Amino acid sequence: FLILENKDILEPTTTLTVITNLFDELRRRAGEWSPPRQIPEHIMAIDIAKLKIPAVSPDGLKALELISRPDPDIKQLERTILLDPILASTLIKYANSPLYRRANKITNVPGAIRVLGLRNIRSAVVMATMRALARPEAEANRAIWGHSIDISMLCKLIARETAPEMADDMEFIGLIHDLGLLVLANTFPARYNEFLRQARLENTAIDELELGEFGQQHDMIVRHVLEKFRIPDEYIVLLSGFHTHEPLGPERGGANLQLAILDLAHHLWLGALPRSAQIPETIVETVESLQQRLGIADDFMERVFEEFSARK
Repeated sequence: FLILENKDILEPTTTLTVITNLFDELRRRAGEWSPPRQIPEHIMAIDIAKLKIPAVSPDGLKALELISRPDPDIKQLERTILLDPILASTLIKYANSPLYRRANKITNVPGAIRVLGLRNIRSAVVMATMRALARPEAEANRAIWGHSIDISMLCKLIARETAPEMADDMEFIGLIHDLGLLVLANTFPARYNEFLRQARLENTAIDELELGEFGQQHDMIVRHVLEKFRIPDEYIVLLSGFHTHEPLGPERGGANLQLAILDLAHHLWLGALPRSAQIPETIVETVESLQQRLGIADDFMERVFEEFSARK
């Protein structure tokens, strides 16, 4: 109530203090309290308000709203996308990407919608928005964007055989999973170019370097980014703890299955690239545990690896 009643005058640090004290008191009363972790003075806290989080174009937002309807008006969707040249060109380019490779090249928006399907238009909206932010001349930007595209492709290839009903969703999850990293890299370009070089040289997870520098890592930022795209809450919860999630439980479906596919996609991606082209990140599950959970053998891994390499 204190926060809600004073939200217009409370500074962010004051709000954080109130919340921290509240949770300390709850833990104390539950008999589980321990002194709060002290953040070293050298660590630079991230001000969310100053992050370079891109805004989705009005036409992009309208397209997202249209495809969320039970019975979308396809003609209205086509007209809306055509009003945004960047979105339209991104949609066509995405329809011609290796994952949707066809004999005939797609040259217009209606054709792109037919190839991609309504659900994958979300991906085009995200790509158009983030490309407007990401500066291609920055090494970290190129690496992160390429990583996101690759993980998206691997997630779909894995899901096609292990969970075909969620193949499109996994493609989308793979694309957006590191948007927090892309936003941080654009906010602190020089620092993230150095992070990338250090992570590759020392084979250290970039999320560990973030913790040492900022006291938090990019999973903690992704929530603020995904909310701009009206992403479903279950995706936000899933990705805001991807690199720190608990070992997967016995449940086969839902978030456990999505995390398993995303983890495996990262293992396969690391195996496909030389260290000089990788982005080392924390992957919670081992390859062996993921194979057992997904019920896949080495020959499946080899097929996915070969198809990914061919499409890439």
